[in-house]
Amino acid sequence: MFIEPNSTIKILRDVPLDITYEHTIYFDNITDQYNYFNSKVKPTTFPDTNSYTLTKQSYTRPSSNQIRIEIVSDKLYDCNYIMFQNTNFGSKWFYAFIKKITYINNQVSVIDFELDVMQTWFFNYHLKMSFVDREHSSSDNLFDNIIEESLDAGAEYETAEKQDVSLNDMVICGEIAPYASGTINGVVVDNVYYCGTPFIYDINDPNDIANLNTLLSNVSDSQQILSMYQAPKTKIHQSVATISCKGSGTISNFGTYTPKNNKLYIYPYNVVVVSNNAGNSAIYKFENSEFSDIEFMLDASNMGNAEAFLYPHYYRGVNDDYESGLTLNNFPVCGWLTDTYKAWWAQNQSSYVNNWTWGAVEALLGVGQIAVGINEDIPGGGGLGKLASGFKQIATAVSKKNDVKAIPPQANGHFVKTTLNARMNRTGFSIYHQHIKEEYARIIDDFFTKYGYACKRVKYPNRKSRRYWTFIKTIGCVIEGNMPCDDEKAICDIYDNGITFWKYTSGETLKVGDYSQNNTVTGVEGG
Repeated sequence: MFIEPNSTIKILRDVPLDITYEHTIYFDNITDQYNYFNSKVKPTTFPDTNSYTLTKQSYTRPSSNQIRIEIVSDKLYDCNYIMFQNTNFGSKWFYAFIKKITYINNQVSVIDFELDVMQTWFFNYHLKMSFVDREHSSSDNLFDNIIEESLDAGAEYETAEKQDVSLNDMVICGEIAPYASGTINGVVVDNVYYCGTPFIYDINDPNDIANLNTLLSNVSDSQQILSMYQAPKTKIHQSVATISCKGSGTISNFGTYTPKNNKLYIYPYNVVVVSNNAGNSAIYKFENSEFSDIEFMLDASNMGNAEAFLYPHYYRGVNDDYESGLTLNNFPVCGWLTDTYKAWWAQNQSSYVNNWTWGAVEALLGVGQIAVGINEDIPGGGGLGKLASGFKQIATAVSKKNDVKAIPPQANGHFVKTTLNARMNRTGFSIYHQHIKEEYARIIDDFFTKYGYACKRVKYPNRKSRRYWTFIKTIGCVIEGNMPCDDEKAICDIYDNGITFWKYTSGETLKVGDYSQNNTVTGVEGG
């Protein structure tokens, strides 16, 4: 039975898509899809009299990958896409990339094409729950996205802000007790029992120094000085510092650069490092704070073995997170005539100073080893078998090469000489707000802008969570729909390889590849 040729072929130019599937377009409905691609049909302009909408054509087989048309090849070299419809057999439009144009004669050309499976079957399938490796998140509030990335953040931090918690205003403390044969007159101070009589003298008060000299001169044969040391002047329990996640006042977090993506404000890109200036340091992460700031509390005692303790407030879900605190007990020990105590301290102080080992600090410095999920070349899927995606190449270029050193050079020296710290007025804590260098911040921020954040969980993939573009990369994508199995597999491979959906909005110019646009969050899940 003869069937009159009645297929329609439209030849398009300036379609911002190609066979790599780095990008595709997200349409809300099939009408928008048709209207957009139809607007890309090559116009007829004088002296060219050809129409690039061809009607009454022979049946175009989607799997044949080749059509013959009556237009000379020179008129087609600026075209990169076709759409066709076999009207006798249905209303469906097929979309395809032009791969090659071959001259046959002055009136006939052959177009080799490959079906664009993403657009052809766009409304014929839906995504099932899949393991999403990374995507643009549907929210970008501070600390909403804390999954670790494997990105090169540089070799060291810069300090945006430094606050010192000074304990240089000290007193001389000690304890006098009788020899064993004498009478014990013990007292309890701060819930601690002392077998002798404590004393405190202000180191900056000449009268107190004179009184101390008199006390020491009058120590009788029946007494002994158990200890004498310098300590914080007052017993302290107060908030002493608050570090803002995004800086405060004139302080800028990343030099002159302000990130577009809030993930730059978490570890390892933005951190707080506290040093006790005596060889111990600790790292604090803004994302562990109940607020966008980290507040530090200070407790200090000047009795017994003098100590100061700095710890975060409202941190890790704890009002007073003592377990994350840092101790300073490296206060100067004073000398007296029978200096047994000081001799003992000189021999044993290092074991006390270094209880919080540098190995423990270094264990916190790793940026993280969670894989970025870069797949190897994927099989099948037409031209996808040998494809190394742009995402894979860029992700490899910015992948982690070394760990950022969080310990600032100023805090890296092991100042265990207590008298030196006192002379330098360094007795106390130093709090450093640090960030990666501006150049690395720009590189990583651009990567997040283009490819979103690590997700690493099973969920429905997002395809329109952002205003202009949404990147999605899965591992083992699952879809359900009505299409040939080969095309279904090709679509799944494309998702696993990583693809960016550019949202089409009627009446607006679609700018595929323009990452300068303000890609705000839409808050839409799925799509």
